Amino acid sequence: MAVMMSATVTKDEATIALKRLTGGAGSGGRGGAISGPSIADRAAHTMVHEVLPDVFYGNLYNWKKTLRPGMPLMDTGTHLVSGFVYKVAGSIATIKNLFRYAHVHDKGMTIRAKNVPLLRFKPRGLGWMSKKEVVIPRRRFMFWSALAKTAVMRSVNSMLRAAVRGTK
Repeated sequence: MAVMMSATVTKDEATIALKRLTGGAGSGGRGGAISGPSIADRAAHTMVHEVLPDVFYGNLYNWKKTLRPGMPLMDTGTHLVSGFVYKVAGSIATIKNLFRYAHVHDKGMTIRAKNVPLLRFKPRGLGWMSKKEVVIPRRRFMFWSALAKTAVMRSVNSMLRAAVRGTK
């Protein structure tokens, strides 16, 4: 049994669409009993619980270092990595991050003082700072890298091979 994957990303979510292809090894055997939602669930689970944590903990996308000590997007109260959830509808899985400002970190943003002359803030480990604007750099994580696609397809194919062999 073969599976074709297509992936898209919008402002707020990433979507995986998986389609079982007919024919090929195992299409009529036990592997045929695996439903589209099961395949989508496996793909999304792999992305949320394996690929994305590796991206954050291992800085796999080579984000720039920050001025303050520590790891970007990991060691503050934001905990972006734990905000990922997914929903399966048919053979489509949608992945979102529930953290309120996830899109700011994914896309980058400039924050400017509006009602006061300067923004005043205290980055951990640096003390108080005042600036007219703060640039939050783009640190993409909601996109389908080759690494993500390979990991998801490896996991899905492993599930299919196990089903054909009759094991879990």
